[in-house]
Amino acid sequence: MASELIFGFDIGTTSIGSAVVRMDSAAGTGEVVHLGVRIFPEARDPKGIPLNQERRVKRMMRRQLRRRRTRRRDLNQFLREAGLLPEFSKTEGSAWAQVMALDPWPLRAKATSEPLSPAELGRALYHLAQRRHFRGRDLEDADISDERAKDEPEADEKAAASKRETDRRALKASGKTLGAFIAAIPEREQRRRGHHFARDDVSAEFRAIVAAQAPHHAQLRDADFVTALEQTIFDQKPVFWRRATLGDCRFVPGADLAASAFRGGPGKAHAGEA
Repeated sequence: MASELIFGFDIGTTSIGSAVVRMDSAAGTGEVVHLGVRIFPEARDPKGIPLNQERRVKRMMRRQLRRRRTRRRDLNQFLREAGLLPEFSKTEGSAWAQVMALDPWPLRAKATSEPLSPAELGRALYHLAQRRHFRGRDLEDADISDERAKDEPEADEKAAASKRETDRRALKASGKTLGAFIAAIPEREQRRRGHHFARDDVSAEFRAIVAAQAPHHAQLRDADFVTALEQTIFDQKPVFWRRATLGDCRFVPGADLAASAFRGGPGKAHAGEA
């Protein structure tokens, strides 16, 4: 049997090792034809920060702004078709501009106890969607593909979490909805912005508004309409990929895709890894 060449590679973060062996299986002998390694500098600055970190951060900000803009546009279209908002227009003095000029905080405060006009209700819901607050990343039970997500939070994240818990305790003690709580803050004495709450607080206010306004607006008595409205306001892309979103193996019908890298022990391999 003729000899064969065997190529081996060891790919690291800052180096690539290679080897070529000529193997004669029949004779049980072989010889090393090539051994080598290519070392290159790590893509980090002297402080250890990745060189492409700034580019990634700016790209993430563009994505967030685009998703936020798309969500507002979809919500505006949804509310317009339901007769709760006028057609969007940048023209000064248009019906849209007049509705957006309304102070939304008093409307959100009244929405749980007094009937609102269709335009007032639309304005309150549109403002609620603009400030839907932090949902959390749901890391405890999630199948996370990025191990960095399990690291300890940064100092600014801890500070924001502490401020959020303080504001949420004050909200709970008041017994009010989020909109009513903010509306009660004297604007001249204290800024209404800068408070941190959770997505659950906004969801609770949304449900309270729907329950209070349903007798006055037929749309809110339609369960399908309310579900679609809630999804338009609160749905959010998952922060991390879950295996369930990656599809199935095209070689083994019904089996999971093989992972590109896997640290599990024996018996934990996915389809296609054997």
